[in-house]
Amino acid sequence: MTGTLTVASNHPTPPVPDPSEATLMELDANSSADARFENDVRKARKKGENWKIAHACEGQALFIYKQLFEAAIKGLKGEDRIIRIVSNRYRPDFYGKLTGLAKKAMQSGVRIEALALSPSIEVDTNDFLRAIKEDPKELGTVFVAPTPGFRAPSFVVVGKSMYRTRPRQEDAKATANFANPVVAAFLISEFDNLKAAMRPERSTHVEAPL
Repeated sequence: MTGTLTVASNHPTPPVPDPSEATLMELDANSSADARFENDVRKARKKGENWKIAHACEGQALFIYKQLFEAAIKGLKGEDRIIRIVSNRYRPDFYGKLTGLAKKAMQSGVRIEALALSPSIEVDTNDFLRAIKEDPKELGTVFVAPTPGFRAPSFVVVGKSMYRTRPRQEDAKATANFANPVVAAFLISEFDNLKAAMRPERSTHVEAPL
């Protein structure tokens, strides 16, 4: 099943229509709509629905990130068990709320690769990035841009078909999908191109003596 889940916001311009995805529903920006939104996102994750979920609210973005991490922990197998993330500065007030889930994901065997587009970011003072870099199982890697000038939208790809991406334009809505391998493959290619030009941050984790 395909569709688009769109949340009304202060930005009236709708997402660019995708001919392969029909409109599922329009939600009003109120508390009952938030509950419906969360229920539909859970349904998309659990049933693997190919719904493009458009959203502009930061709270909805955080909810989608949490659902993507949960999907990685509970639903991925083998080489697909990887989370790829691209962001500029990894704002602590947003990504800090995902630190526990990142640790849980790596504890369950999910790899996480995080690319930071800002070369001045302090990885060791960022709880989210430090947790990835210092994972005891060494399943996390943080890459940092070596120079200014790296430009890309912020996005996360889970496995080979789940993603959330936010365009660089301030007034554009972010979109997510739990079952679109075509878009996910494109984002993975962009991720790999960026990663190839970055340097990995070395872990300072030291194994405890036996």
